[in-house]
Amino acid sequence: MDADSVRRQAAEIEAIQAIYAEDGEFELLQEPEEGQATGASFRVCCPPLGSLLINLPAAYPAQGRPAFILERIRGPAAETAQLGLQELADENLGEECIFNVLSRAIEVAESAGLEPSGKEAVPTFLRAFGSLSGYAKQVQAESSPSEAEQASAQCSMNGSRCC
Repeated sequence: MDADSVRRQAAEIEAIQAIYAEDGEFELLQEPEEGQATGASFRVCCPPLGSLLINLPAAYPAQGRPAFILERIRGPAAETAQLGLQELADENLGEECIFNVLSRAIEVAESAGLEPSGKEAVPTFLRAFGSLSGYAKQVQAESSPSEAEQASAQCSMNGSRCC
């Protein structure tokens, strides 16, 4: 990891941390460090999405894009949502994009009626997110309420207050 990537990642993480500064909404898992083979890693709580794990490649933002992992949604539904997040990140290749991607995903979730504990809205969110991101693939029964309930229960067991 070069010095410019470290500086840019650290600045973006600092901005995200300031936005999600409330207790339990931001957790830095790995700081960006020069000479490191991988980039930073952190978790952000974004109601109504729940908890997102964000992993940055070493050369981000100059090269590569963040990997977004929605910890609340499991199975094929998670793949659809992650592809949508990645496509949003692709729209900003070469520049910092995490805040823009999170903001857009939250907008879609809210317009789909997804609430922090709203299991029934997960399929609606995924359909809306799929069409927003350009993935025309229909998300039908990919996220059954039982999947959402399991994910919600997992978040509760982990002590996460945002899921």
